[in-house]
Amino acid sequence: MMVCVFPFGIFTSWFCGWADDKWGTKAASVGCCIMLICSQLIMGFFCNNLVAMCIGTALLCGTLSAQNNTAMSIVQSKFGRFDFANGWTVFSMVYKGVHRRGSSGRLPADRLAGQLPLLHPRLRGFTVIALILQATLNTECVGRNELD
Repeated sequence: MMVCVFPFGIFTSWFCGWADDKWGTKAASVGCCIMLICSQLIMGFFCNNLVAMCIGTALLCGTLSAQNNTAMSIVQSKFGRFDFANGWTVFSMVYKGVHRRGSSGRLPADRLAGQLPLLHPRLRGFTVIALILQATLNTECVGRNELD
């Protein structure tokens, strides 16, 4: 299904970059998080409907492609152009660790424990926490945007 909806992901990646430039990093990352919540709700409540699953998968694909833009934009807005590498070194390890743990680590464990129905509410909970963190993000730059 993701192969069929990948054009939406390409568009969303571009649109998120445009929104980041036009309205700022905080607005783009909050929009990306809201899109993920919509995807989770659609796929959680309408999982027996093929059209709803296509829409939910398109939103998920769009979120996956857009969050790569927002992750780097958050680090750049906080650490500046010339200190980006310092901030990204730490942020990328945490970001990738949480992302991999959330997407690949919990599903097999929940399936083995027989707790698969609890997975979607927990993921929605983590997404709401991420939405709150991104909405309250302090974008005051602490790095350098100019060379000394």
